[in-house]
Amino acid sequence: GNKADLPVYSESHVGYSLIKNNYRLIVMDKEIYLFNLSKDNKELNNLANALPKIRKELDSALKKYKGSYNLFYLKNKNTKNITKSRPSDKETIDRLRSLGYI
Repeated sequence: GNKADLPVYSESHVGYSLIKNNYRLIVMDKEIYLFNLSKDNKELNNLANALPKIRKELDSALKKYKGSYNLFYLKNKNTKNITKSRPSDKETIDRLRSLGYI
């Protein structure tokens, strides 16, 4: 595939979002929104109830990304404390260090 076909995951203090195949799923607390971005780029028509199959597919993908999103969270600045789920190659660690993350 094309990079444009890859899902886009984001999170904020109010919720989580995943864009995949021209659909955007937003989950905030117990509210779920689904928009068809190719037909509704202003996100006015919530399709979450109308398209349960797509909602479930994106929700499943969102949970996958949400679970792996914390890969770059480091407890402290000591790279010896990086667990196996976190980046361990020197280039990634050097890049994170240059950006002030570790």
